[in-house]
Amino acid sequence: MSPNLICEDFKLVRNHSLRGFARIRFRSGLVIAEITIHVTNGRPWASPPARQILDRNGTPLRDEHGKTRWQPLITFATKAHRNDWSDQVVKAVLETHPNALATEEVA
Repeated sequence: MSPNLICEDFKLVRNHSLRGFARIRFRSGLVIAEITIHVTNGRPWASPPARQILDRNGTPLRDEHGKTRWQPLITFATKAHRNDWSDQVVKAVLETHPNALATEEVA
């Protein structure tokens, strides 16, 4: 098991690149819930929690492709830090849920 991270919970959700939601406990005692786990072009990655960006009427804002815009709740100093964090989270998820990244449910 990873000494820095432990996956306390994983909720399987398959929707496009999304594979599910993880709750991760860090060695420091920090627990982050609603971390999304994705697979794009065969590469797994994790994204910290985010919230929809809403207009003043409460309607979700959309980008030029019609996708909902999201505001990250946690950011990283550099892309390298984010990628390292993502790799560690994915590893922790797979240690407790080895089929989490499967494209179809495994019986």
